[in-house]
Amino acid sequence: MIYDTFENVQKYLGIHPNLDRAIAFIQQTDLKQLPLGVTEIEGQEVYVNIMEANLNPADAIQFEYHKKYVDIQFDLIGEEQVAIGFIEKSETNHYEEKSDFGTIECEKEIIVPLGENRFIICFTEEKHKPGIQSDQHHFVKKGVIKVRTKP
Repeated sequence: MIYDTFENVQKYLGIHPNLDRAIAFIQQTDLKQLPLGVTEIEGQEVYVNIMEANLNPADAIQFEYHKKYVDIQFDLIGEEQVAIGFIEKSETNHYEEKSDFGTIECEKEIIVPLGENRFIICFTEEKHKPGIQSDQHHFVKKGVIKVRTKP
């Protein structure tokens, strides 16, 4: 997991070619001007999904993970919290290959705020729980850049 501000995004160049494409897109694009829905950056290798969502209490959301895609998540309006999960309960694991989406319960978590100018990169297999409401925010307009790193 990487948690940082957009002014430091170039520090993460060189990890993977598709991540480099995503970083270049971030640096060259006014993210607030992107339309709702999916915008292709590099076909199905790198794309961004801009969405509006109601935020929920942490206990109403499951941890998710992906095996093929890295998530770069950021907020455009509002501020959500994102939990990073540790100590997985393997009997709760459920993964769908087609959608590259799995859910699992974790015993421990760390919660970080997103909000303006911050992003989080959740690598494959890293358990994360986005969409958690904060004391002041119950709605968010956000983006998720999907970066394929595995076949």
